[in-house]
Formats: sequence, structure tokens, C-alpha cells
Amino acid sequence: MKRKLSIDDPNSEFRREIDTIVARGLIDSYLLSMARNNGKVFRQDLAIPETDLQRLQNLIIDSRTTLKDFSDALEVLLRSGASGRDEALERLIEALGLESAEKYRWIDKQPEKMAALLGLYKGDKLIEVSKNILVNDKSPNLLLIAAIKYSGSRDKNSSQSLERLVKNKDSEIANEAVFALAKVKPSSAVFKAILEKPKNTDNDADWVTAIRVAIELAKPIKFDNDDLHLEERQKITAEVLQNAINQGYVFRISTPFNERSGVSLYISSRKSPRIHPIPMDIILGNSSGAVRGLLRRSASHNETLLKTIRAFCLYDDFRCWGVVRAKFIGGGKVILQTGLEIDGTKVPAGFGFRPESEKPDSVIVVTWIDEGVLKRGILASISDASHVNFSVAANKFLTPDDEE
Repeated sequence: MKRKLSIDDPNSEFRREIDTIVARGLIDSYLLSMARNNGKVFRQDLAIPETDLQRLQNLIIDSRTTLKDFSDALEVLLRSGASGRDEALERLIEALGLESAEKYRWIDKQPEKMAALLGLYKGDKLIEVSKNILVNDKSPNLLLIAAIKYSGSRDKNSSQSLERLVKNKDSEIANEAVFALAKVKPSSAVFKAILEKPKNTDNDADWVTAIRVAIELAKPIKFDNDDLHLEERQKITAEVLQNAINQGYVFRISTPFNERSGVSLYISSRKSPRIHPIPMDIILGNSSGAVRGLLRRSASHNETLLKTIRAFCLYDDFRCWGVVRAKFIGGGKVILQTGLEIDGTKVPAGFGFRPESEKPDSVIVVTWIDEGVLKRGILASISDASHVNFSVAANKFLTPDDEE
């Protein structure tokens, strides 16, 4: 009993339970620090003393550690910016993923931990691991999906495996493979067929899939510190969105009962009352560059421009909340239905364009500031849109004073 309960014996169950409790306390403490620093512009790196670092490392290489403790400890370690430790941690993660030593072989029988490792780690040391998982027909779905996501963000040579998985019978696996393939090889014939399919079927589900994939395609992607064909990918996204808009698809928003959870973005066809959630990223996030390009190109054709602005009505609660903003740099004019032409370069604050209603033939209201006075008109067209920087905003994100 003395030996079993001995706190000095590292092999005793009592000692192990004490170590686990202490480690869990450390993890919770660091997670709270990370949450407190989340979003701070000048957030400092999470510093971990050597003793804590070793305790957390011991936790993730112990086969008896719970999945939650494993995942949380790994996240804390990966968020640590302590100098001189990153290389050692990378080697440990690589050894664990590759099962390069007997003491790491247990992870092969715990695929949920391998999936967590692939999901949390953002480096390149697990590329070989993910490759092996992608080609193994016996890989559990949980692990396969984690490997697909990892390959889509880290392995630019994974297109062949991803193309095969796009045809998988499991829809979740197939969908994740499509998103990953969008990042790795947008020129893939398999990928292009997915984006072109709704033009032939005019099927709602096909349109929604194409739009979601296109949004994913427009996100900046870093491989070896270089973005893979961002301009090309944003152009493809803009074409998909324009085709959908031409078919009557529009963007909507919805405010949940609990407003703290934020506003959600949806897309729907004017032919159907069904709405489909899509990432807000296309308007306010990393994918928004595609929308800016879409609006600039549509402005060269008047009817297309009006239709595109109407598509960003962002209808909710019986009102259009979407505003297309435009700033003119070095040229361009706004032409109103009255015939008045406004030199955009003389309106430094830019213009706001908003559909008056959600109707497909709604007029577009233009607002601008002239010598401190808010003015309005009805848009007819924009000339020389090559000098215009467009963006889309939703007034539900603004204060009442900002709305005008």
C-alpha cells in the first residue's frame, strides 16, 4: 500500500492521478489566459515555464490521457511562444504522428487523438501522416476528415488523393474533399465540374454547393508563405456568384433571438422560400475580395450592376440591411436617373448603394455627403468602374448614427 500510494513513485496510480489533476489545473489556467487575450491587437505570446512545459508534454504522450486533456494540453503547447522550444515541440509532434518510437505506437489505436493532432497543428511536419491516411481505405471517417482538412491547408501535392475522395459515397467526406481541393488545385477538372454543374441542372442543392465551395475558394491560402493563385481563385468565385445572381439567387441575413451570437448569412433563390446558410466570410472576412471583384466587373454592364446590388439586399425583418459602398480613386462617375453626373473623386467619403426593397425590380438608392449635407438619388449607372473600390456592409453591424 505504501508503494502504491507513494507520491515519490512515478509509476504509482496515486502519483499519476495527482499529476493529472495538477496538469488539468495548469491547462485550465492557460486556457483562461488565452481566452482573456483573445482579440487583443498587441496580444503577447503565452509563456510557459519549463516545468509546466514538461508536464504538458508528458500528458500528450501518455496513452491513458483522456481526449479532452490531450487536446487542451496540445492547444496550450501549440499556442506557446516561448523561445527555443518550438523546434523541440515540432519534433515531438512529428514523432507522435509518425509513431516513430515504440512509446508512441498507442496512437494508432486512438484515431480520435490523431484527428485532434491534425486539427490543432498548423505546421508541415504531418504532411506524410495525412498522405497515408488519405490513401488508406480503412481510415475511420473522423480521422479521414481531419486529414482532408489538414491536407487542404498544408499539402499542395494532395490533389490526386482529394480528387478521388470527392467521389466518396459518404457525403461528409466528399464535401470536405471538395473544399480542400478548392484550396489545393482550383484548376482541377473535377473541381470545375462541381462549379459548372448547376448551370446544367439548375438544381437548388447544386447551386448552394457551388456557392459554398466558391466562398471557400476565395480565402487566402498560405503554402510555404506564398498564396496559391489568389487572384485566379477570386475570379472563379466571382463568376460562380454572378451566375447564381443571374439565376435569381440573393443574399439574406438573420438575427437570432440571442443577438450576442451575431448575425448569420444565407443565400436563397427568388423561386423558393428555402434559405441556406453560408459563411459570413464572403462579405466581412477573408473571402470578401471576390465580392469586390464581382461588383467592379458587374459595373461595366448597367443591368448586371443593378441586379448584383439588389442581390446584396441582405433582407431581414421586412427591410434591406445591405449597403454596397464605393470609393472612387482617380476617376469614375455616378449617374443618377435624373441625368445628374457626380464626379466620384469629389466625394471622398464615397457612396452608398442600397436596394429600396427586396423586389427584383427595386430601384437603387444612392446616398453621399456633399459639403456636410446628406444627399440622395436613384442610381442609373456608374461610369469607369475600374477606378472604384467596392465593399458590402450590413447595417445591423452598425450603430444607428452610422447607418446614414
